[in-house]
Amino acid sequence: MKTALYIGRFQPFHNGHLDAIYQIKKSGFDKVIIGIGSSNEKRTNHNPFSYQERVDMINRTLKSVNLIEYNVLPIPDFGNDILWTNYILDNSPKFEAVFSGNEWTRNCFKKHSNKDVLELKLEKEVCATMIREKIRNKDNTWKEYINSKVLQYLEFDKNFIQEVFGL
Repeated sequence: MKTALYIGRFQPFHNGHLDAIYQIKKSGFDKVIIGIGSSNEKRTNHNPFSYQERVDMINRTLKSVNLIEYNVLPIPDFGNDILWTNYILDNSPKFEAVFSGNEWTRNCFKKHSNKDVLELKLEKEVCATMIREKIRNKDNTWKEYINSKVLQYLEFDKNFIQEVFGL
């Protein structure tokens, strides 16, 4: 079984993230380890959702599409590239390649590991920062960028929009 590592903050998990997982599957991988970065952060402007809330969003989406075998790995912030990369290498299941749309993440693995590092072609018209800004500005077009299972979770099941964004 060929396994990839895909790291992101997933604040929130959106259709661009799902597309990245499709790309990983199309690249010949049978399994993906989803590393949730900044797992120690929550309820800030940059990281509004907790680690467990992000796991819930990922599970709802990936179980609804039954795309690929996966597991989730918490990745806390370290403020040091080598410590961060070594933490991931020491605490993750075996993987052959790292996929990322983030240049800093790719550079960490290129410099501090012997893993293959592959760039994702992320959808430029969707990013979590833009989604969070739209939510804060009460611009409901953010909903177009989110899987229906995540949308239900955020709006109805947990009422996160009001809780997290104070709306």
